[in-house]
Order: sequence, then C-alpha cells, then structure tokens
Amino acid sequence: MPHDALAVETVAWLSKAEQDLGAARLLADGYPDADGYPDVAPFHCRQAVEKALKAFLVAHDVPFRRSHDLR
Repeated sequence: MPHDALAVETVAWLSKAEQDLGAARLLADGYPDADGYPDVAPFHCRQAVEKALKAFLVAHDVPFRRSHDLR
C-alpha cells in the first residue's frame, strides 16, 4: 500500500480508538446518568486498544483480517 494511504488509514484507526476512549471516559464518569455505566466502560477501553493495535499494524504495512466471525 502506498505510504500516503497507510498514513490516512493509520490516522483513521487512531481516531476510532480515541472515540472509544472518549466513550469509556463518559460512561465511567456517569454521563448522562449520575451512576454511570462502569461495566460498559471497560468494553470501550478494549475496543480502543484493539483499534490502536490495528493502527500500528497498518502503519507497519502488516495485513490483518477484518472479521466478526461468529462461528
């Protein structure tokens, strides 16, 4: 993949990871409810890590399979 395309895709994955982290913060802090959703926040943390790892792989031009195989 051309360098420019790798950079664009890397930034896209990092942006998605940042959004997941933001969601985790909001949920952990109790937005919009005072009690929050502490059991859901870690899910978004994991999603952020997975997307950051995908960004790393893309940046290093390492192919990976995109799948939500439920088998």
